[in-house]
Amino acid sequence: MADLPQPVLDRLEMLKKDHKHRLQIKLIRGGYYVYEEYSRWDPEEKRVRTYTLYVGKIEPSGEFVKPHRKSTKTSGIKNVEGYIRARSAEALDKRRAEEEEQNRRIIEILSTNSRTPLQNIADEIGITRQAVMHRIKQLEERFGIEYVLDMYIQNFNLYRYTITIRFEKGKPSAEDIKSRLENDPNVQFVAFTKGEFDLFIYVIFPGVVGLEDWLYNMRKNSTFIRYKSEWRVSYITGGGFRFRDIFFTGILSKKVWQRTREQPRRKIGQIFKREYAVLQALNRNSKRYFKNIDREYNLGKGTSNHTADTLIRERTIERCTLTMQKPPIKYTAILTISQNDMASFEKGRQNLFLYMLMDKGLWSNRFTLMADISSPANILLLVPIYDDGELERVERSISDIIKGNPISSTIITNVVLGSLIINKVEPKRLYQYRELVSKYKMDENEILKYIDRDNPK
Repeated sequence: MADLPQPVLDRLEMLKKDHKHRLQIKLIRGGYYVYEEYSRWDPEEKRVRTYTLYVGKIEPSGEFVKPHRKSTKTSGIKNVEGYIRARSAEALDKRRAEEEEQNRRIIEILSTNSRTPLQNIADEIGITRQAVMHRIKQLEERFGIEYVLDMYIQNFNLYRYTITIRFEKGKPSAEDIKSRLENDPNVQFVAFTKGEFDLFIYVIFPGVVGLEDWLYNMRKNSTFIRYKSEWRVSYITGGGFRFRDIFFTGILSKKVWQRTREQPRRKIGQIFKREYAVLQALNRNSKRYFKNIDREYNLGKGTSNHTADTLIRERTIERCTLTMQKPPIKYTAILTISQNDMASFEKGRQNLFLYMLMDKGLWSNRFTLMADISSPANILLLVPIYDDGELERVERSISDIIKGNPISSTIITNVVLGSLIINKVEPKRLYQYRELVSKYKMDENEILKYIDRDNPK
């Protein structure tokens, strides 16, 4: 310090007033470069760390030149303490981003199989079993997670249908519709919408005859008869909607086989009492312990576990999964792709499947449902929308892939009954992935590489 020119020393003394920690000077090409230095104990690294921040340059004349900080990480920082705070905030942001990525992976694992052991999740994520348990509880509260069941109801000779209603003038209230439909075991989901139609209903019936009778009685019911409306009904191949408990008590319970002299064996579509018990219990909570199911339904020890394995093997159970009642989305859109140009649709089908699997950075699959509908012959998609403009981007992307096939969109504005299944199943367990491998003979690594690219929300 004694060898420094007096103007430099004077400027240095002035700088010390703005800095609590030691200032160090380096002579570089005739200029005196000032650094603030501070050492402290780092509890995470368990060692003393020294932080150094460039403060500015002092000319031999004593003129001070402020630093030109190109990095956004140090822009506007005046002292080493500010630098430490910025570094800490940066490290915190990085840690939070890593934790969020781990959380998304936990959601994906539990969506694919909600009964995955905690230790298996911990081994894959790279954190402790206790930490996984804590994370899951946080996610359950944050997103309103409930554990449900996906089933192939065709095994019971039951079929899914969608009903869309366009009202000409006026429409029933949500209260009236709920009062009329909530005790109907056939009805699984009802929502008001905005777009191509005004009301969307998802029902389950053993066949068209029963559905037609139901529709006739519904249209002349006081809830609907006062309003001029256009009803469209279609068979649908996929799920995407949670089964209400009344479906089990009001419909599936009638499929339980009772041995009698007249019927010594089960008919096609009938189920054992133990199968009914397991399906109902797992739909209420697909993570439930089998020993508790045995106890509640008076089943022998190990019966429900063995029964569930059989139901999975026979593909009655598609998967034990989860649904988010409070997903981090703005709304869900219903997209309908008209198959006017089947040649163009088939030509773009492979790329459409690849696009549907691109959900990197999202909390759910990009599309929570892709299903064929029969009248007219179209494709129905359920799309969780995360931000403004996303619906338009999705529509443009699909239009570019399957040129010549119009797309219409409708937004779910108010759910009256039931709930959607919004989750994030692993790509390899999705229908689109299986089709790409089996029909289009795509290499699995090629598919994963494609869908793992960064893509806009």
